[in-house]
Amino acid sequence: MRGIATASLQGIIIRTIPYKDHIQIVKVFTEHHGLMSFSVRLSKSKTGIQRHVCQVMNLVEIEANIKEESDLQTARNMRLATPLATIPFDPSKSAMILYLGELLSKTLPDQYHNKPLFKFLFDAVLLLDDSMHIQNFHLWATLEVIRHYGFYPTQPQIAQPTVFDLLENEFRRDRPLHPFFLEKEETALVLDLIDKDWSAAQFIAANGTARKNVLNGLLQMVNLQLELKVSYKSLDVLHQVFHD
Repeated sequence: MRGIATASLQGIIIRTIPYKDHIQIVKVFTEHHGLMSFSVRLSKSKTGIQRHVCQVMNLVEIEANIKEESDLQTARNMRLATPLATIPFDPSKSAMILYLGELLSKTLPDQYHNKPLFKFLFDAVLLLDDSMHIQNFHLWATLEVIRHYGFYPTQPQIAQPTVFDLLENEFRRDRPLHPFFLEKEETALVLDLIDKDWSAAQFIAANGTARKNVLNGLLQMVNLQLELKVSYKSLDVLHQVFHD
């Protein structure tokens, strides 16, 4: 008989999947147990789990019955660990959050553990919630997720590179023979962003076309490095808000 233990977990909601009336399957990236799936029964009662708690990238605390070797756990209670002040009410920030959640839902494997990535994401959501200048947040956050996946761009070994090779993850002066690279303006933006904390990255100047091309390039690099073939529905909204 499988063991059952009651646990209190801190997590970040990555994806919500409708299942039955008042029941949802919620994928949560937890601090100590990695990516987990929970069955959540929604309630209109203030003492039950309310629908607004189960929004993508919400920071939550979960009380759950954990079954050993089970792929689906049961959430007894789920509440906001830190209520967000601006993201739920700001369409631009909401677009950022939906994109980040989709990026993670399509790249995080089940039961994937990465405590430094969890800490970064938890802090990044709070930074976005508190920020006024957010036009570079999706680029900076994508680069930081890439850092935690293990293929963050390193500072160039050559002077004045004009191309960023997405396949080889290197800065160059000449174009590679393959089509996976960023041109001069986009390469300069990547160079500006790498190794910057958010306090500096948020004020880097760039036009909408360069931002769009850099984001598309970084997602192409994610596909190449992780050997994936995924696309992102949230990009349409994101491009309309920040790149047109």
